[in-house]
Amino acid sequence: MGMQLRKRQNEPAAAPAGSKPSAERSLPLHREVANQLISRITDGTYPVGSLLPTETELTATFQVSRHTIREAVRYLQSMGLVVRRQGRGTTVRSAQVQREFKLAIRTFSDIENHGYFTHLMVVRDQMIAADSMLAQELPCAVGDRFLHVASRRVPIDDSIPLPTAWNDTYIVERYAGIKAELGHHKGPVYSLLERVFGERISAIEQEVRAIEMDREIAKALGARAGAPALRIKRTYFGRSDKPVMFGYNTYTADRFSLNMRLEHD
Repeated sequence: MGMQLRKRQNEPAAAPAGSKPSAERSLPLHREVANQLISRITDGTYPVGSLLPTETELTATFQVSRHTIREAVRYLQSMGLVVRRQGRGTTVRSAQVQREFKLAIRTFSDIENHGYFTHLMVVRDQMIAADSMLAQELPCAVGDRFLHVASRRVPIDDSIPLPTAWNDTYIVERYAGIKAELGHHKGPVYSLLERVFGERISAIEQEVRAIEMDREIAKALGARAGAPALRIKRTYFGRSDKPVMFGYNTYTADRFSLNMRLEHD
């Protein structure tokens, strides 16, 4: 199964304002805001099906920056409490935290969630030339060179209800210079490629497949070799509408489900 998503322009983030020094807080400011929003959702102030106040209204209410509000809302999304739709605002979806991560394929923001709420833990990285098998899989020409990054994506803390993923990323050679920043980059890898090289990811094509985990992936995910897993292949297209990066995320089958909503065109 495949699906292409077209990207909307990124909204610039404002610098945090009015926040207390980190030493005076036990949680990041966006988490304090998120916790207050969660309380208002669970006590019915913002009932299921209603819209959260606008970003401007929340900024005024909590006396924080737009950046902090956006991070707080992203956190609520990761908990399965709200859903954001371009031009429609943020809707309260549930008053209970969803402990199983469901990836809803509607916008780039849905895909970005995983990158913002997880750390990339690089296991190895190296330049490779595509052999006939990899060339057929990606696809590309035999001999094309890529930076291959094998890594684990783990939640940033225990409160994030996301499963650990095994990730294999193949970055075309001309963008391999992002290697040095991968270990401490926050967010999805493609956003680093955009920032460093000025590229713009215009579309993402997804393919979902059931597989059996090999020994390395099973060990990394705390499963047994041969156990069922769900693998999501993402092909990232740049300005020229040619692939600039291929990514494979693998999840144990009992921890991950994929949700899509189809509407009349």
